[in-house]
Amino acid sequence: AFDACVKALHDELATVSGPLGTPGWVAMVTRDGLQHSATLPVAMEPVVRWQDGPDTVPYLRALRQQVPVLLVMADSRHGEVARVTPGGLDVLATLDAEVEVSLGTHMGDAPKPGFHAGTRGTAVTDAAQRSQRDASEHLLRELAARVTRVAQPEDWIVLGGNAHLLPKLGTLLPAALASRSATASSLDMAATPAERIRVAMRTALQLRGAWEVERVVAIENDAASRARGVMGPEATHQALARAQVADLVVSDRFVHEHPEEARTLVRSAFAQ
Repeated sequence: AFDACVKALHDELATVSGPLGTPGWVAMVTRDGLQHSATLPVAMEPVVRWQDGPDTVPYLRALRQQVPVLLVMADSRHGEVARVTPGGLDVLATLDAEVEVSLGTHMGDAPKPGFHAGTRGTAVTDAAQRSQRDASEHLLRELAARVTRVAQPEDWIVLGGNAHLLPKLGTLLPAALASRSATASSLDMAATPAERIRVAMRTALQLRGAWEVERVVAIENDAASRARGVMGPEATHQALARAQVADLVVSDRFVHEHPEEARTLVRSAFAQ
């Protein structure tokens, strides 16, 4: 079996000519051949492991770098939903507000008795403003609906554009998505694609970091109150042995300082 795995790995590497062009690469092989291979956006420690089952712990570091982000840009006239990818922005939807202004029957005719000429401009302006507000609200509702359709459960949602409209857009998102969203106040519609990517990634990382802190605090509180949470390797091993673990949280420091124990914990979690 070992020789078959080595041959499968050599055969896969033989297809690569020159540098991979990415910081990292991973492959999993069995006696039946290559089962999985992928490039990674982060450099990995060079390692080859021979064991039963996949070694998924190295993926933890790669997953930290892969932050799924939806960027939603909006002002009073335009809206856009894009997915931030390693290669740039993948635009999923663009929307434009449709403004309609209905003019009275007297418009364009001679003013009727008692109708002051200056009133016409005021009436048209008021109607245009009302129509623009209605169109903007409709645009935001449609934009929120598009986000709801394309968003994945693991996405972090970053809102940019007109700072006055973004709070309203946030309230239109379902609670599950609103809790995973944040406003990038420095990101306006004039931002370049490179600026949008940079700010969106930074905001998403901050959002995820805050969520992780809240999650760990919740587990700590559960552990302190002897509820459903446990802390520390020993208690975690016991919970895994009873197949009672819903979420396993492993810190980067623990993986670095205790790699073998981290592998055991992760494999036990998958085996539940």
